[in-house]
Amino acid sequence: FLLFPRWKMTPPLALVAPIVHALLYGKVLLHMVLHPVPGLAVDFKSLEGIMTGFTIPDGAFAGWLHYCTFDPLVGLAIILDAKRMRVPHLLCVPCLVATALMGPVGFVAYLLLRTGFKLSRRPTLMPPPKGFEWGRPL
Repeated sequence: FLLFPRWKMTPPLALVAPIVHALLYGKVLLHMVLHPVPGLAVDFKSLEGIMTGFTIPDGAFAGWLHYCTFDPLVGLAIILDAKRMRVPHLLCVPCLVATALMGPVGFVAYLLLRTGFKLSRRPTLMPPPKGFEWGRPL
């Protein structure tokens, strides 16, 4: 999206890496369930319990894959919304970089940018790109 924001193939291609990472994430989790580390109990009810899972390479890899799946999807949502709201792409680039490096900080930066645009001028909404309509029946 940074280099070819208007190319019609960019939105579908932007989904390839998150899909691959999500599939790999599922495989790593399945491996962790089928081959548990003796004496290691991961508890999802507390931060301390979750941190236990990151003490092994498989757990750290699963966490990294989770990050590699969701941050690009947030970036995709930012770009699609910015196109619809007619927020200039170059102004979104720092938000995308911040999203890639700091996740939620980049998302909040985009929301502030978007709000500033909405308040400064009357937005003209574009329809979402084909295939990315919210609530579209499958």
